[in-house]
Amino acid sequence: MFLGEARVVFQLRTFFKKIDIQLELWMQNAREVLLYIHGYTVSYDSALRRAAQLKNDLEFGGLVILYSWPTMGQPLAYHRDGRVIKRTVQFLHEFITIILGEV
Repeated sequence: MFLGEARVVFQLRTFFKKIDIQLELWMQNAREVLLYIHGYTVSYDSALRRAAQLKNDLEFGGLVILYSWPTMGQPLAYHRDGRVIKRTVQFLHEFITIILGEV
């Protein structure tokens, strides 16, 4: 395993440890998940704000999870982002599979 892969595994484990607390609270309420996946030209910070805004606007009582992919966040980088998102599909699929296994 490469160091980069070890970091990703560590980050996933840390993510799920932190989310376990939220899942316990969530399981006491309606078991709903809103998975927000941002589009092109959306920075990570903007995606976080949008996910929070969706939760608020929809008065969503469930768990909100943001899946962020490495976009440049700029219209002129559209073609580069298109290539990146194609490589991200596998990771998104794995992420959704993990989330479904947790719920």
